[in-house]
Amino acid sequence: MTFTTIPGAGQSIPGSTLYSLITELRPLYIRKTLDETLSNSTTLQDDDELFLSFDTQVYDFEAVVYYGAGTGADFKIAWTFPSATLDYHVSGLDNSASPVAGQVVSLGEASGTSKSYGGLGVSSIRFAWFRGTLNVASAGTLRCQWAQNSAVVENTVVKAGSWIRLRQLT
Repeated sequence: MTFTTIPGAGQSIPGSTLYSLITELRPLYIRKTLDETLSNSTTLQDDDELFLSFDTQVYDFEAVVYYGAGTGADFKIAWTFPSATLDYHVSGLDNSASPVAGQVVSLGEASGTSKSYGGLGVSSIRFAWFRGTLNVASAGTLRCQWAQNSAVVENTVVKAGSWIRLRQLT
């Protein structure tokens, strides 16, 4: 993508140029509007709402995924994307028995690689906060996938209000 050329000092900015500038700087953002539930499955599934399409760029990546999961099931999450690398830091509940915040740093994460986080009951909502860089070689879609870490006949839910944001860096 080529950035829009800004007119020189003293020149007026046409509306189309102003619109292009605003569009280039506006982050890509999606917010989940409905709870989504899964039970008795460790197979990663695409989230119904948490995905964003992107161009070939480098992006500042940030996401917050609110979830409820049983202590036996826990929760796992992965990000899928074509021809890109994802470097991130995540803060979430360690999937040990005690409610301790754990932090994971993932560098050059491959598409579809899952990480697990703890659950303290489906009604005890927790979150995983992701922050990093998505370096894209070709346009595509960043998609959140999730499942139970251990299959349990108990609901696991990703809550409405979860979100993803990509801000163009180059």
